[in-house]
Amino acid sequence: MKKKLNQQQYMIIIGIAIISVFVIYILYQNFSGNGGILSIKKESITPKILSPVSENLGDKTKLDTFQVEFDQPVFNLKASDLSINGIPAKNIVGSGAGPYIFYGFSLPDKGNIKIVLSSGNIKNQEGDSFAGYSWTLRLFKYNEDDDGDGITNQIEIERKTDPTKKDTDGDGMDDAYEINNNCLNPNFDDSQADPDNDGIKNYQEYRGGTAPCR
Repeated sequence: MKKKLNQQQYMIIIGIAIISVFVIYILYQNFSGNGGILSIKKESITPKILSPVSENLGDKTKLDTFQVEFDQPVFNLKASDLSINGIPAKNIVGSGAGPYIFYGFSLPDKGNIKIVLSSGNIKNQEGDSFAGYSWTLRLFKYNEDDDGDGITNQIEIERKTDPTKKDTDGDGMDDAYEINNNCLNPNFDDSQADPDNDGIKNYQEYRGGTAPCR
């Protein structure tokens, strides 16, 4: 014959069931990501710059616009978030991750300039803030010749030589001579090469005023 449970035993069983349901609920809350103390928060990934890829943009003769692209969509980006020598841009176009194009700059004619994209306002969809970024470059006037080597700043920048050095690669031959002789490379020490195979090295041809390429 089965033994009947008394009232006290029933109450114990019901109490255990209630406690079990409560424990299961607490565990669900903790591990389901709904704000429990043990919930795992998604790792924060702050927005980062994709372009320009280099912190130093090099040398330019003018800068009408400046382009920025992020690795993810961003929000709250304003034209004034980007400044050049402390003066904010006036206009911006772009959306999502970009590219964003800033324009309406007030720039000096020449010299070093610093471009800063400020932090704080710019956030991603999760609310993570952009940390900020900066770049530097040098501006030169097109038709001037800052290093006095006979080659204008515009040509030097196009050929990627240094507008402030007469001999960018330091091989003893000035940039003008190397640029005007297309068998030479003004960015590489080729002073000992002999492209015309006449037995006279490039540096000797330079010193003698002869043509190295034929």
